[in-house]
Amino acid sequence: LNERMGKIPVWRTEENPTVWTRVGTDVLGPFYVRKTSQKDKKEMTKTFAILWTDLISRGVLVDLLDSADTLGVLRSLRRVTAIYGSAKTYYSDGASYYKKASMELKNFVASIEWSQVRKQAKKWNAEWIFATPAAPFRNATSERLVSTIKQSLTKIIKKNLLTFQELSVCFLEISAYINNRPIGFLTSDNLDDMLPISPSLLT
Repeated sequence: LNERMGKIPVWRTEENPTVWTRVGTDVLGPFYVRKTSQKDKKEMTKTFAILWTDLISRGVLVDLLDSADTLGVLRSLRRVTAIYGSAKTYYSDGASYYKKASMELKNFVASIEWSQVRKQAKKWNAEWIFATPAAPFRNATSERLVSTIKQSLTKIIKKNLLTFQELSVCFLEISAYINNRPIGFLTSDNLDDMLPISPSLLT
């Protein structure tokens, strides 16, 4: 038997693809934040973060949701559109299976009214494509970046409890570091050509 390779999307073979026109997304969390900046108070609230990644340049934007509901996701979608412009296609998983995820994450994703999110994307002539539960690899780029972000966050904050604003800044800094990582090889050993290609450079 010969293994059949999956078909490459047509837009992957374009000669001059436009960055941030094909976007993958995934939700990560939950994250606990302090309600106040006073260290003596232990009041916490739970929220989630959403990852937006450009499937062409592999750039990322991690946005901490100000409210863990459908409106929070819609506001995040508007923020990423305001920064990078409207995408042609959004890719996400089926938002219903998360077998390895925590119950909090599963319940949160199930509570989002994805029809409203898709309707918001249509306002910018964008298409929203969900991966089927039997093919989670279709959103593998976003899934892999979630692991990278969680590892980075663990090294930064360890077991400290941050406020919403502090955690939001940490996510933006992690996004900046990921966007500056090399995604290719140097073309030569010439010292004048030592600038590797990065998502930030492409964006």
